Amino acid sequence: MLSLFSEQLIQKRLSSFVFPDDWEIQFARVSIYLKALSHRQTGINIHEFLYDLFVGALGYQSPFADTDWELDLEPVVQLGFFSQTERYPIVQIDYSALCGDETRVSQIHLENSIQWKIAIDHQAIALYHLPTSPIFYQYFPLSQLLQLEKWREFYLLCCRRTLLPRFRHGSAHTATLLTESQELEQSIAKNVYLQISHIRHYLLKDFRHRLQQLTNPIPDPKQVADRAVMLLLRRIIFLISAQAQQLLPANLLEDAYNFFNPYQEQPVWHNYKTIFYWLGYGGSRLKEPIPKIDCSLFQTDPILDELLFVGDELCRQLKELVKYPISGGVLLCTLEALLEPSRKRSPKYPCKQLLNLPATWQKVQMSILSYYQERSPTDAISLLAKIGIIDRQCQSGMQLVTAFRCLLQVCNYLFPNSDLRQIAEYILQNCLYGGDANPEAIAITRLNLWLSALPWVLPNHALENHINPITQHQLIFPE
Repeated sequence: MLSLFSEQLIQKRLSSFVFPDDWEIQFARVSIYLKALSHRQTGINIHEFLYDLFVGALGYQSPFADTDWELDLEPVVQLGFFSQTERYPIVQIDYSALCGDETRVSQIHLENSIQWKIAIDHQAIALYHLPTSPIFYQYFPLSQLLQLEKWREFYLLCCRRTLLPRFRHGSAHTATLLTESQELEQSIAKNVYLQISHIRHYLLKDFRHRLQQLTNPIPDPKQVADRAVMLLLRRIIFLISAQAQQLLPANLLEDAYNFFNPYQEQPVWHNYKTIFYWLGYGGSRLKEPIPKIDCSLFQTDPILDELLFVGDELCRQLKELVKYPISGGVLLCTLEALLEPSRKRSPKYPCKQLLNLPATWQKVQMSILSYYQERSPTDAISLLAKIGIIDRQCQSGMQLVTAFRCLLQVCNYLFPNSDLRQIAEYILQNCLYGGDANPEAIAITRLNLWLSALPWVLPNHALENHINPITQHQLIFPE
């Protein structure tokens, strides 16, 4: 669900990593298996595949060696240090989904020395770090592993030289990279939160002052200012995520900040408001057209877009936020922290809510699989037709985001030829419901779900009918 490793650090390591001379030849051999698995072809010898993958391609010592070996095949497939007299497994290989025996590996006791798990199914290979929450893992879809660039990342993390230490009790390069990634994520989460808190503080002061100076005063200017500030921050966070996923033209705020009209000088804030207008109503005449975002986030707001103003310095600080390489985990923690305006210290990463998500994932997964086994639906939409999930105190929406991702993944697994865009849109429009006493929690939950669905579907109004302060929908899990 969330990546174990920083993409920035992976690319840095790849730039200096030395691959063996025959790695492309070995990759070509393994790619035959990967293609067959992705097409769910039968008759594949799983142990031959595992041998070619871990011994031939990734460089682990053969289980048929006369003395010591690093790939062990019984009672389960493991990587580590093995001999006739000793066993010290470090990595467990879970391939049960390939042979239809998902319970076999889970019933075998994990030895204390095991730190990693590599799970292989017909869709992907995933790398888990067992001491870390299972909500974090490195995911390699088989279709992407057939591309050399993605295979290079997989090799970097999972080959013999990096995943296992040089000696039995040494330190492995992949473990070191994980530690560095976690430290980097903590640093980014802290800096993003501090920067947002700083901007939020000065925007609130400025907006409250401007609202109090209006010729026709509005009631409760403090509350109105709070709502306007949060709306602006949610828009900026959407821009950060959408640009990171290359769904919007790069450097939108940067270009708007630096733009100078020689015929008519105007404040930067007017350029920013133009971007918001394009997002809400479409920017088809641009060199890189901006799609219309049909939701309340970018509809013209009578307070923020018509009565209020943001100075050039605060516009600069908003622009700087876009430069942070914000991962999914940092984004979730940032959205949660926005609901606590009184927080004086930066949030802990990963936050408590994030660590509690595996239980939600398992509950949703078991429910939908149980329904699938009982009703035998013929397609993903008929499977989802009777599924409804509600969070009565959605806060920042983490539980609903987890449910969305789980439903999408299970449907993709059960019906691999389905249109994921259609499934994602159906889930958002028909399967998820949320309520909360705090209107800002509702707004952040909507944003969280929209951002989670961005790879498949653009935000739209349909979700807003289900995520609101008052709901009468009931929680439905298949029996």
